[in-house]
Amino acid sequence: MHGARGSKSWRWLVAVVAIVTASACPGPTNGGLPQWHSVPEIESHGWLMNAWASGPDDVWVVGGTPDRGVVLHYDGNAWRMREPPAPVPLLNWVYGFGPDDVWIVGSRGTVLHWHGGGFTTEDAGTREDLWGVWGPEPGRLWVVGGSGFPDANATLVERREGEGWRTVELPPLSRPGVHGLFKVWGNDSADVWVVGQRGVILRHDGTSWREHPSGVGEDLIAVWGAGRDRIAIVGGRSNGVLLLWDGAELRRVDLDFAPGINGVWMRHHDRVHIAGVLGTLRAYDWSGRLVREDDVATRFDFHSIHGTGEQLLAVGGSLSRVAAPHEGLAWSRPLRSDE
Repeated sequence: MHGARGSKSWRWLVAVVAIVTASACPGPTNGGLPQWHSVPEIESHGWLMNAWASGPDDVWVVGGTPDRGVVLHYDGNAWRMREPPAPVPLLNWVYGFGPDDVWIVGSRGTVLHWHGGGFTTEDAGTREDLWGVWGPEPGRLWVVGGSGFPDANATLVERREGEGWRTVELPPLSRPGVHGLFKVWGNDSADVWVVGQRGVILRHDGTSWREHPSGVGEDLIAVWGAGRDRIAIVGGRSNGVLLLWDGAELRRVDLDFAPGINGVWMRHHDRVHIAGVLGTLRAYDWSGRLVREDDVATRFDFHSIHGTGEQLLAVGGSLSRVAAPHEGLAWSRPLRSDE
């Protein structure tokens, strides 16, 4: 059961995705472009924290409630539950290398590995809440975590095939009070990015980790990219943050007004898809120009966004409310080849 430690962890999530006082409103019709629609068949399973797909017939969504993690899988025909080998707390992130090699991390140090026939659990050597997982190749993974509260530790662990898990000592940070790392993503083993609390960014060059200046003090929640010179970072609480790395400079995009941004995904160099609180769904080109604004009229928050090859899927839920009912939010739209 969640004790005081777990409750503090979820008060932190509420702070990260806190609802601002402005009301969400429907986006424009977008001149006949593919439109978003809800996916009600998965919204009844609790908070939906993240989606990942190896293709249109292999889509994974994870989430649940603070005390019960849920895994949903779409095989091209229907959504089905995938049961962990034992009850687990909330599951926060999923990433894989194919239909038979999928990794999921969650609260209280939870790590699950799907190997095609079922799940196994692994001990990453930490009880911190884990928020992100990514790897450059099968068998090698980076996992990040930490609740963000002063009694938590910003956590970075690595897994190498045949060597198990090891905790990575972080480099000295220029800013104090970093107690949480929230997401990890990379182009390859020599170009890995981690983002976290108070605007911290870490980079790995294949040899060591170093802090990279962000120019912001807001919490950074997610990172994704489409090459070494095309990396997008998002975050913020009541005011959204979008940072773009072009290989030489990290610049901040003026979002006009947007509430906190939790999720980002890229497939092409010139399109950045973001999702956030109060149903925020938007797309920008690499110059920072808003090309689609599809905000959903909801009091709930999107936590992540991901492309499946044919569809763009954004998931979240009643994340600003710790108490039950823990309601899910899932919207999808067709994904064009140029997006």
